[in-house]
Amino acid sequence: MSIALGDLGYQPGTAALAAQAALTYKPSYLKVGLNLPGPARMATEVLAAVQEVLTEQGAETLLVAAGYGDYRRQGTLSPSGMIEAAVAGGATIVLLDTFSKQGETLFDHLPPSELAQVISEAHAAGLGIGLAGALGPSEVPALLEIEPDFLGFRGCLTCGHRSDTLDPQRVRALLHCFDGR
Repeated sequence: MSIALGDLGYQPGTAALAAQAALTYKPSYLKVGLNLPGPARMATEVLAAVQEVLTEQGAETLLVAAGYGDYRRQGTLSPSGMIEAAVAGGATIVLLDTFSKQGETLFDHLPPSELAQVISEAHAAGLGIGLAGALGPSEVPALLEIEPDFLGFRGCLTCGHRSDTLDPQRVRALLHCFDGR
């Protein structure tokens, strides 16, 4: 199970308190949204505050630093800045999503060739990396080619809006895209 603490801004203390509360559910992953401008130091401090709680509690929960592929539009950290903050702040995984939920995919902001470089950079830093952001079956071939560690799908699996219930037929269709992998 993963728990998203949400976009906390530059609030290390609030992030630490939210992490303490989330740990009562014993999640495997704890995601911290970093809707922050540069420098990476601010994101590092938020992540470090959460990682300190994880360490103090002896939690086996992995810390995920979540940033945005549409960072240029949002004025947030670049993927390289996210990787820098994740390493310095004690995260083990970086997740690139889209901040805007208006139907643009991650690929609309970062083409697969650029994402492949980000994946390589994350791996070189010892991090796992996940990709999300309005991804669907049409993106699967390119996603398989660039080989991220994790993939996040939501809207393409629901009965309509991204917050609706899952549609079993859509889930099967997406899984079919991964046949033989």
